[in-house]
Amino acid sequence: MPDQWNEQFDAIVIGSGFGGTVAVTKLVDKHLPGNAHPRVLVLERGTWWRNPEGPALRKHKTTSLKILGKWQYWARPNDSQGLAYVADSIYKEHDPLLDAVNPFFRDNDLGFRKNRKGMYRFTRFTSENGKVDVVSGSAVGGGSLFYSGVNLIPHQPVLQRIGLGHLSSEDFRNAGAWMKKFRGQINKINTKVPVPHYVPDNPAPNQFQLSRIPESGDAPVVVGYEMPNPELDGQHDEDDLLLDRARVLRRAMNRVVAGEGFGTDALPGSVWTSDETGAHDGFAPLPLSVVEYDKTVGSDSSKKNTFCSRDGRCLLGCLPSARHTLYKTIQTRAEEGDDITILPLTKVSHVSKNGAVYTVHFESGLDGAAGKPTRAVAPLVFFAAGCLGTTEILLRSGEEYHKTQGVEGLAISPMVGKSFSTNGDFFAFTWNMDRDFKTRKEVHEDDRIGNANPTEGPINSSHFYVTFGQGADRIDVNVEDAGIPTTFARLVHALLPKFNDWQQFWSLAKGLVRILLNRNPFPSTEAPDTEAREQIDYLTEHELVSGVFFYNLMGSGPNEPLGTFTLQKDGSGLDLSYDDDRKLADWKVFEQQSVILNQLTDHMHDDGDPERKPELMYSPFWNKEKRVTVVHPLGGCPIGDNASLGAIDRDGRLYDGSSSAQAGVHEGLYVVDAAAIPGALAVNP
Repeated sequence: MPDQWNEQFDAIVIGSGFGGTVAVTKLVDKHLPGNAHPRVLVLERGTWWRNPEGPALRKHKTTSLKILGKWQYWARPNDSQGLAYVADSIYKEHDPLLDAVNPFFRDNDLGFRKNRKGMYRFTRFTSENGKVDVVSGSAVGGGSLFYSGVNLIPHQPVLQRIGLGHLSSEDFRNAGAWMKKFRGQINKINTKVPVPHYVPDNPAPNQFQLSRIPESGDAPVVVGYEMPNPELDGQHDEDDLLLDRARVLRRAMNRVVAGEGFGTDALPGSVWTSDETGAHDGFAPLPLSVVEYDKTVGSDSSKKNTFCSRDGRCLLGCLPSARHTLYKTIQTRAEEGDDITILPLTKVSHVSKNGAVYTVHFESGLDGAAGKPTRAVAPLVFFAAGCLGTTEILLRSGEEYHKTQGVEGLAISPMVGKSFSTNGDFFAFTWNMDRDFKTRKEVHEDDRIGNANPTEGPINSSHFYVTFGQGADRIDVNVEDAGIPTTFARLVHALLPKFNDWQQFWSLAKGLVRILLNRNPFPSTEAPDTEAREQIDYLTEHELVSGVFFYNLMGSGPNEPLGTFTLQKDGSGLDLSYDDDRKLADWKVFEQQSVILNQLTDHMHDDGDPERKPELMYSPFWNKEKRVTVVHPLGGCPIGDNASLGAIDRDGRLYDGSSSAQAGVHEGLYVVDAAAIPGALAVNP
């Protein structure tokens, strides 16, 4: 890579995750005069990560892909020793010692060392009215490298509430068709082994959750990009096939519905069903971007030579390469001859406008160019660096515009930085489901709950959806099961009893020190005894958390507290604040989620004896300071009808803050990622 670039490209894409990959595929499908393919430059903050157990690229095709930067590999092994690998995979741009020695420097990113090659980014925001921890990705492919792969369409009332009511079912069907073309078929995986799906000769339209906007009034249709539901017979005959945590969630939900219901505000039939007629119980397998095997109707497994092995490693990287990670999509287009240059380890500073073209200013972390200011020019620039990244770059671009009186930077809308949403993300555990082994023998099989065994399956497999109230007061809650990778099993087992006692977290600090020293964080303290039924030190990772159910919830509701991002004084990062009258922890959605969690926990044991009832555990950070952990950050550059209501228009074009016309835009500048979404969706975006 040259010390100074000033090359002209046809388009520059900042970020290589969800929005960035869509932009790249759309761009390279266009043809310039002379039938030439556009030259596309992709700038990515992270680097390449791949599966250590198999080639991510066919050797004879690597010459057509410009690989810059060194490969990193998924964390392993699949036990507590792998925690050291995970800790070494955390992204942090600055040395953590700077925070300690420089009173004028503050880095909101958490990490143990400076590591620009890390894949996981943890960003902590603390303000008087809202405390938020954001988890995001930093790699070629973005968060797709460790995301859950869930695809759901938001309900019509939710879209209308946040100003996206103009979206149609056809828009979402077009998105589904793109996913099938460039990533593969969407599958349903909530069974322990692959099972046949409904025969597609005459499948019921309600088997397809991604065919229309729920509650839109549009008729359900049969679509080719989503596999129908797995074929299971009877209400309880599926116990031998369903993943244990899927069965536990379904049983607990049905018990609540048959008993007290989900609260006095819940509407009759408010547990949403795929056909909205009440014909189903509301429980459904999640549509996943994961390869599955199906010998009956066929699948992508033979073409891709893989399918989901139910290892529960989605968060750490899929060893059989069965997930639709986006770096594969970009690789494929480059292999086919498209002119794509990918620069990893790149930090974009800002974007400037120069007549009809734009200059992107950045620094590379690649060998030989580290820290040197570099630039590239194009008439089209797509911002796809994620909620935090896109917002930060645009705020810096706006600051440069004001500092240089329009010579550098961009004139942006005052709405850039506004409308940050947590998507109603909330996490909790039910544990001690296996408190008394003897009780299970006394319970009829049809009424058995049993253990959740969260180490098996994809990271999310099943869900149900509940609505409360009507009109402007309506609250939507999506409840999903979640898996626990075996790498974290011993850690979860050790910490769960102490989740409600902040003072006992010294054991976590002790374990972290051992991890950083590359030592076993949980050394054995007892000799093996073959006559003992249960020795904690010698239980498998699967056994250690077999009695734990891990919840992943999302929600949407009225009066959502929306945060505002601002640049730190030195421009090196973001700060987040909330208004005094909209404190994040007071949002009623979190209160409603807590009610649901308590009800489900009450019904997650077999015989109803309160002495053996399992316990509900929230995050210790929520218990102590009402801190929200967010894995689906949204907003920062919201869609709006004009520059006073949004940062971009409905086509994703950036509003021109210098224009006297409120609807004036910067032609050629687009925001194409989660930063555009102006509020909670209550589903995985």
